[in-house]
Amino acid sequence: MSLSHYIIRRLIIAIPTLIGITLFVFLLYYIIGGLHSNFLLAYGSWLSSLFSGKSQLVNTNVYKGSISNAITMFLPNTLMLSIFAAVLIWFIGTFLGVFSARHKDSAIDLTIKATSFYLYAAPIFILAIVLIIIFGVYLKILPFSGEINPLLMVGVTWFSDGISYPTHVLLIDALIHGNFIIAWNAFLSLLLPAISLALAFIAGVIIMLRNSMISVLDKNFISAAKGKGLSDKQIIKVNARRNAIFQPATFFAYTISGLLSGEVVIETIFNYPGMGYFLTQSLINNQLIAVLDSVLIFGIIFVSATILLDIFYAVIDPRVRF
Repeated sequence: MSLSHYIIRRLIIAIPTLIGITLFVFLLYYIIGGLHSNFLLAYGSWLSSLFSGKSQLVNTNVYKGSISNAITMFLPNTLMLSIFAAVLIWFIGTFLGVFSARHKDSAIDLTIKATSFYLYAAPIFILAIVLIIIFGVYLKILPFSGEINPLLMVGVTWFSDGISYPTHVLLIDALIHGNFIIAWNAFLSLLLPAISLALAFIAGVIIMLRNSMISVLDKNFISAAKGKGLSDKQIIKVNARRNAIFQPATFFAYTISGLLSGEVVIETIFNYPGMGYFLTQSLINNQLIAVLDSVLIFGIIFVSATILLDIFYAVIDPRVRF
């Protein structure tokens, strides 16, 4: 099957899933909210209002206005956090995985494995709290409450009610407006949430790449490369890592969509202004429709990310198209 046919088939398969998500979320709202109008008419009106920007108003401690506008303000920060965490997971995870494989059964290998298993088992909020205690409370080198010190934002015209403009991502907006002090502080404020999120998912990449590397290093073509006089560094870089990276890359790709499950917890702990934080604040303020709409957005993002990852997988391994 050609790649274009596979993409079309994958998109068609995704349509019932997306419809099912919207129906499930609206059914909850229909039942809990006690609506008495025709279900299908109410469902169509709800979808139309949500995606046309005329959705219902929400009133929380962090935002007052339409839900659709809230999504445009808070979602970019969630995407920024996810991208930053994904970059950390990939680069740190691949480095430690390769390093651990090269030093198989050594003290450092055992330490990396033990730490990875702990990170895999530890609840994400525990990891976040430990990092806050170490780097925020004890060492006092990284901020941990809110996105940035509000004193820095006094008199800043492109920042209002906790939201920056035009992209709503403070780091990017500060760079756009040429304020590098705010940009640096925004970057520092992003570190602890991103590291906490990354640590919760990095163990799988480390362990999978380590095992894959060890398996590849036992192959005959590696022995042949050694016989040709290639250094260990050349063998790792040119031969082993290229052949061992496929499975970890696939696992990492699907880990990205899994990051959404940790966003709500991390954003709430760090008061990070993303969709997860908006969801919890809506829940605290008994804004049911905002909670359900946030769940819907997370569901749509998850399905969309899965589709993109399936297409990526089909590109690097044509066998999955059949």
